[in-house]
Amino acid sequence: MNKKLYRLVFNSTRGCLVAASEIALQKSKGSRIGLGTVKGSSAAVVLRAAAFFAVVLCSMGSGLAQAQIIPDAKSPGNQRPTVLSSPNDVPLVNIQTPSGAGVSRNTYEQFDVDSPGAVLNNSRIDAQTQLGGWVQGNPWLAKGEARVILNEVNSNNPSQLKGFIEVGGQRAEVIIANPAGIEVDGAGFINASRATLTTGSPSMNGGGLDGYRVHRGTIRIEGKGLDASLTDYTGVLARSIEINANVHAQDLELVTGENSIDVHSGNIKKESGKSTAAAPAFSLDVSELGGMYAGHIRLVGTEAGLGVRHHGTMAASVGDIHIDTNGQLRSAGIIQANQGDVVIRTAQDQSFSGSVLAGENLTLHSGGNRFDEDNRSKPATIENSGDLRAGLEANLRASDLNNSGRIDAQRLDVEVVDISNSGSFWQSGAQDISIKATNLVNNQGGFIGRAALSEQDGNAGLQSSEPTEQAADGNEEKSSQSSEELVSTPQPSSVPKSSAAPLASGVVKASGSLENHAGGTLAAEGELYISTSQSHSNAGHIRAQGVQANGDWFENTAGTLQADQLNVEVGTANLSGGTVLADTATLSSTKHIQDSKAQLYTQGELHLKAQRLSNAGEIQSSATSHIAVVNHLTNTGTLAAADDLTIDAASVDSSGTLAAGLNSDGSLDTFVANGAELHVTTTGDLSATGTNLAAGTLTLDGDNVDLSD
Repeated sequence: MNKKLYRLVFNSTRGCLVAASEIALQKSKGSRIGLGTVKGSSAAVVLRAAAFFAVVLCSMGSGLAQAQIIPDAKSPGNQRPTVLSSPNDVPLVNIQTPSGAGVSRNTYEQFDVDSPGAVLNNSRIDAQTQLGGWVQGNPWLAKGEARVILNEVNSNNPSQLKGFIEVGGQRAEVIIANPAGIEVDGAGFINASRATLTTGSPSMNGGGLDGYRVHRGTIRIEGKGLDASLTDYTGVLARSIEINANVHAQDLELVTGENSIDVHSGNIKKESGKSTAAAPAFSLDVSELGGMYAGHIRLVGTEAGLGVRHHGTMAASVGDIHIDTNGQLRSAGIIQANQGDVVIRTAQDQSFSGSVLAGENLTLHSGGNRFDEDNRSKPATIENSGDLRAGLEANLRASDLNNSGRIDAQRLDVEVVDISNSGSFWQSGAQDISIKATNLVNNQGGFIGRAALSEQDGNAGLQSSEPTEQAADGNEEKSSQSSEELVSTPQPSSVPKSSAAPLASGVVKASGSLENHAGGTLAAEGELYISTSQSHSNAGHIRAQGVQANGDWFENTAGTLQADQLNVEVGTANLSGGTVLADTATLSSTKHIQDSKAQLYTQGELHLKAQRLSNAGEIQSSATSHIAVVNHLTNTGTLAAADDLTIDAASVDSSGTLAAGLNSDGSLDTFVANGAELHVTTTGDLSATGTNLAAGTLTLDGDNVDLSD
């Protein structure tokens, strides 16, 4: 440009007059309008006037847009950005000069973004932007662009973010911090490496950002939601968060409560009691319209007693979902990690009436939180009426577990104080099951068993489904999206229809009592070790290759207990109307074995040991049977064996049937040489006034033998 001659011409791209060389022409609908030339010493004055006039003309049509973003006049000059208008009439913010750490600190008295969006100018030279078109270089960046663009809002009003925020020029991290709160409705980020929305106050150190101190404020996402799908990391940090619309991100982190947050280490330090504001009802509240769709999702809530209410969708496409809260969790929605783990730890109760689906491992720990030492040992419950599934292992820890829904995994690892089950525990894998409780009650309709394997790989816990919008893979570059582009709500992935195949080997340990009520089923494919220190009661169905029951009390009232090997070592065994079937069985009682109209059958050897034995039912072995009673044996039913039957007792009173060599049809097996023998030996009285049968030798030996009718 000739430094002596200047002309104002109309720039059709910018839509206003600009200073140009003396040979430039102004065009307006085909006409040419010139202001003439200015020579000599007046040139500089005219240039300044022309430039001012051009800026005024360019700004007239965009005053409202600029008024949405107002720098804080009370802040230092090196923290006050310059707010202009881009050629596309969206606010253009020339951010301030970054520090040596690359942080551009910008303070505002108002930071609102309307639907057209806003551009944070991080370019030293003219640059093309998606929202603003071509923008001039930022004069504040003569020494280099920013790595972090910090936007601090000093206001009593929440920021209203209703449009996309674009970083013009070099990609950078964008932070919007407003302690009064942030309301999001159709916002998003373009060309941002990381994005953080926080109600915390930034902690600065030597021009660098160390973290945030959060003591108040709510971030509310509603309407058209938040699209951060082009951003590597998205953080939402506030005392409380409300989500009533969809959030799309790659790596999504939500932190609630009064905290000090270190941006370098990621450590979160709880700082309770700093705020004078009333505590919110929930630290995170997700409505039925709310959804979080990301590659990875992490939620941390540190404020004691403030939990999570989730009625929407939380879906991770490629990574894990971690929820760690110092309160309760109530989920009626969907929590799903297609390819990763779901880990939920709460200081208080967990309640599920929706679905929690983990492609790999599912961990639910209730009662204990790393942010509050006082809560670590407090009891808390897991309540499930929904669908809990894991492709690999389900690990559950709580004081109480109440299940009326479905819990499904290749391996179940459950350790609680009390279990009440009227739903189903399905294990699809061959690893050992582990269910440990003080008291276990399997109610009517309750099932603990094995799901039939799917045709794919036996992964009955979670089959392939894609509930998330694949906007979180980070590999596909795309232009700014409308926040109205919502994904469909995911549905729980289908599980193959299960047959009543039994569980793998393992342990069901109730250190107190185990109750399997009528209509309840507990089954295992391999060894099932049932251990109780108080009582074991079965009125339902128990099936395993091996059952070992220990405790004070064993009761099979009206149920069926079936095992290849049965070993019962208890104080008292009560068989009253049920059926016990085994290949081989040993029942050992330190007190009393009582059979009142029950059935006990074995294919192999049967061993009964007790202080006292009272039988009014049927106890029969297809092989040999050995009965040893320290004190008195009473029989009004049937004691029989297909082979030898041996009874040793202090005294016997039998008005029923004693038989050796008895066939299943009730006849004696007399075709075998040296047939089965019946031996009854007492150290006291022996009364055998009923039926006494033997295919071979029959011996009744006692101090006083009574065979009268």
